[in-house]
Amino acid sequence: MALQKLLTTRLADVPAPPGLDRLVFIDGRDIVLDVRYPYRVPLDRCKTHADLLGWALRLSPKTWMTPGLLHRFTALALEHHGLPYPSP
Repeated sequence: MALQKLLTTRLADVPAPPGLDRLVFIDGRDIVLDVRYPYRVPLDRCKTHADLLGWALRLSPKTWMTPGLLHRFTALALEHHGLPYPSP
């Protein structure tokens, strides 16, 4: 039952862990993930859901990436571009 709830929960309904706003933020034309070093992702390269999936696949193997950081990155990009949160 818990797995079913997890699979049907929308990203918008899941709060990001506290403190991530200092690690993942928008600076000018980029989303910056500032964990071990500033990793900049141009906002114009994450304008669609498909773009974000590509970034998730690119970022997720990084040794410093966590689910919370990826959540914050995705939420910032979606909100910045006015994209709807995907539904399962």
